[in-house]
Amino acid sequence: RADKFVNKNFFGTSRYNIYVKGDQKFKEEVGAPLTEPAVTKKVAALVEHLEERPEVSGSLGYTDVLKSYNKAQHDADPRFFILPKQRGITYEYLLKFIEGGGPEDSQPYFEMDFGEGNIQFYVRDHKASTVHGLIDDTDEWIRRNHDPKSPVTIEQAGGVIGVFSAIMETIKKSQIETLWQISAVVFLFVLLSFYSMMAGVIVMVVLALGSLITFATIGFGDIGLLIYTVRVAWMGMGLGVDY
Repeated sequence: RADKFVNKNFFGTSRYNIYVKGDQKFKEEVGAPLTEPAVTKKVAALVEHLEERPEVSGSLGYTDVLKSYNKAQHDADPRFFILPKQRGITYEYLLKFIEGGGPEDSQPYFEMDFGEGNIQFYVRDHKASTVHGLIDDTDEWIRRNHDPKSPVTIEQAGGVIGVFSAIMETIKKSQIETLWQISAVVFLFVLLSFYSMMAGVIVMVVLALGSLITFATIGFGDIGLLIYTVRVAWMGMGLGVDY
């Protein structure tokens, strides 16, 4: 209930982080790749794209800092809540942000040398469809819009959404192999207990039906295979063979 309340009335409990990493050669030769106008424009475009998704309730990134400072420098005129177009002004705003609050305040947004940055999105849930949708949508956007010659690379995914994505990907790769291993062990023990191939086949058919129903329920319910749900599937097979 608390999770639903926070997601309904505030930004959200699940964070999704995207990492903006500056090219090492560019950092050494030119410096501060995050201040390039083309980079800030591209990052802002990605933020706007993902914020259009209904499950994303908001975001926090260094482009928000730039827009806020630009507005403040023009007597809080809302028309200037836009990105600065000059590299020098962008650098100046980020430097003022550090000087105004200290390194701790700027750490969630960017590194001190303006070589790396972080964009944080707030997501209303971490269902399987939400996680896969965000990851796939971001990958597709990067593939279509990111210039390989850009002084930065855009990488994902961190935060709760990134962790759950990694967990589901790992489970997806190993679950078939694990199911076969469990089935082989169960069949072997039934065979040794009853000295009957038919008994083993009968037990395996029942267990296969149970597993099929379990995974179908997880799929149709949009629950997702996570650490605390995959146990149910394995326990169903383990307990089912006892009865």
